[in-house]
Amino acid sequence: MVGRAPSVENSILCVPLISFIMCSLEDTRRTYPLFRTLKPAKVYVTDDVYGDPAAAARVETMMSAIEPDAPLQCVTYDELNDIAPQRWSSVPRWGAVVNPRDPDLVLTTGKFWSDEQKQSFLEKYPNLATHDLAGFTVKAWRRDGETDWREENRGTVCQSAWQLHSIMGCPFRCAYCGLGGVNRILVNVEEYMAHLNEIVSLDPKQRLYKWDNVTDVSVFEPELGHSKMLVEYFADKPDRYLEIYVGKSNNID
Repeated sequence: MVGRAPSVENSILCVPLISFIMCSLEDTRRTYPLFRTLKPAKVYVTDDVYGDPAAAARVETMMSAIEPDAPLQCVTYDELNDIAPQRWSSVPRWGAVVNPRDPDLVLTTGKFWSDEQKQSFLEKYPNLATHDLAGFTVKAWRRDGETDWREENRGTVCQSAWQLHSIMGCPFRCAYCGLGGVNRILVNVEEYMAHLNEIVSLDPKQRLYKWDNVTDVSVFEPELGHSKMLVEYFADKPDRYLEIYVGKSNNID
């Protein structure tokens, strides 16, 4: 169960505190089930993950709830750069896919690098820009509340905020959604949390943080373990609010 800190009621906005259930209708034998067993064709893990013991252990935990057609494949960035255009150059919306199946998974590290380092990396591995396979998108500014955005999107009103990202893609098959094909997951969660103060300090007046609207965060929990850490982090920040994007899974309490 996700821990509840004493002040958590003041630090979660728009959705209730998530406590992920520890059972599964498909397979009650597993201690830590995803919302269901995922059955992708391929699961790749980049070799740098194994330089981080916590990230490597997280991969092992996640694979206990994933049954790919082929064994987990450890790849270099050179190899992933070659794989990307072969498998994910064109990903249609789920509604256009005949006989859809779970997307491929790429487990890698988030990179907290300078712009120069990122540019150099993508010059060497240009195909990893697709679906952010490079692992660069750890945050993004969502400008919903800015005047020009509202004027361009009449009928939509929301609040601007920093978005926190560690997953790109979703296995739910909403017809309108183009986030299938491949799901990129950042597994160096402890390193991400070590950089979170830097993100929060980018704008001291900003109070809202959105987690994670390019996926459904409940899908990969509790194996990923990132939601629990974020809840506990913001529970200790009475003047900061965490909005958690969940939608389709009933694997919550």
